[in-house]
Amino acid sequence: MRPNGKSRPLPVNCVEEEYTFVSLQRCDCGGSFAVDRQMLSEGDAPTDVLALHCCACNARKEFRFDISAFFGDMTRYGRIVCPSQIIDALEWLTLGVFLLRKGEKLDGEERHKMFVDADFCLRQLLMFYPEGGDLPVATAFFNQPDGQLPDGKIGLFQRSRIESLKKQTETDN
Repeated sequence: MRPNGKSRPLPVNCVEEEYTFVSLQRCDCGGSFAVDRQMLSEGDAPTDVLALHCCACNARKEFRFDISAFFGDMTRYGRIVCPSQIIDALEWLTLGVFLLRKGEKLDGEERHKMFVDADFCLRQLLMFYPEGGDLPVATAFFNQPDGQLPDGKIGLFQRSRIESLKKQTETDN
């Protein structure tokens, strides 16, 4: 916590990561959040503020994101060079596979959008792999209990499997 009582903004690599993070959050009632507005705040660091409401109970929530990794430098937009610090490897994989499977059931532009979003998630997952490595680094599961991947799940993360999933996202591109 900061001295003024506000929590430190969550570090992100791009705006898409902000919206992906929000999509993974649930209200205390179990509902999902929708974004009401996005605002830029410049204090200690450039910060994106997303004001949200719960789609089920209408509760309000706000997330603050540190966008200093790319803000103000157009050459850094869309160039993600380090793994996420707020969405871990299992979350990226889960969301990527969900979007891929959802896209397989759709046609046209909706299908294409799901595949693009799935590809984004899988590319973010691969940021956790050391160069030439077949598995993510041990610290890639920071949002899981004890920071560990659940037993028996490591096979899901073989680089060849992730690359095969990525190829499926490219079928309509």
